[in-house]
Amino acid sequence: ERMRIDSSGNVGIGTAAPIAKLQVSGRIGAGELGNSKVTRNGLNLYVDFNDKACVSGTSSSEAPLDLGPNNYSMSLADNAFFQYKDGIGTYRLDGNGDAIRIANFLVAGNANSYEFWFYANIQSGWETLWDSGTEKPLLGTSGSNLRAYPNSTSFATINTGKWYHVVWAFASNSDLDVFVNGTRVTEANNWGHTQRTGTFEAWIGETIGAEAFNGWVSMVRAYSRQLTPADVLQNYNAEVGTFATVTPELGIVQSGGNVGIGTISPAKDLTIASATSPALGFYSAYADTNARNWAINT
Repeated sequence: ERMRIDSSGNVGIGTAAPIAKLQVSGRIGAGELGNSKVTRNGLNLYVDFNDKACVSGTSSSEAPLDLGPNNYSMSLADNAFFQYKDGIGTYRLDGNGDAIRIANFLVAGNANSYEFWFYANIQSGWETLWDSGTEKPLLGTSGSNLRAYPNSTSFATINTGKWYHVVWAFASNSDLDVFVNGTRVTEANNWGHTQRTGTFEAWIGETIGAEAFNGWVSMVRAYSRQLTPADVLQNYNAEVGTFATVTPELGIVQSGGNVGIGTISPAKDLTIASATSPALGFYSAYADTNARNWAINT
């Protein structure tokens, strides 16, 4: 059914039995899907589990839809399921073979980037976020160490109980940049292996239980080029507000009319906190008509 008007005057698109004045059944495919603020240059795969065009959220067993230009078909492996984590749309991977399978994924060359927003629940041995099917590359963590297997370099420390934005950006097999929360932590690493190219089934997560990821994944993008620091920061800033309310060190949080940096419950007009220092609370003194004077309450 392309379009149907029933006897009551309801209009259906994609359904022969509309139950509302206008009911659209199925995916809306017109225009640019997903966040318009992220870079599109070289985009290969794009899933955002907060976006209704990607996953409706009405069924935990619903497979996501690709928001990118290639419309990759995806399916769920083992017991991967959709779940809201702290109000954020995610797929829950339980560390026992859960994954999202991507059919006929294309890697045309050796310049590729893989971008994730994820939350680690348990770190037990190797935890896979991305597998090309031949482990070249296999992207994830070994314990708390961020890695790109088979290379043994530890790029950063990833803790459980926090949201992270991570990008692995290959210019070639011998030139890998890695970014964590918008900052480049490794530049031009000699990865030293040969990436798998061609068309194959790729996985978000891992179907091998011993190497499967235990946590939540919210957004994934792949690009057929190496993202630059400006690209990564653009994407990070486009989405960080969604995750900062759970992991406040990522950015600024507004609560009850107050602003918090490093805290989700600011007690003053502006509260700044860190893991190693007591919080500083700032409130406006309003000593003049322009409210330029501030006081510090420690």
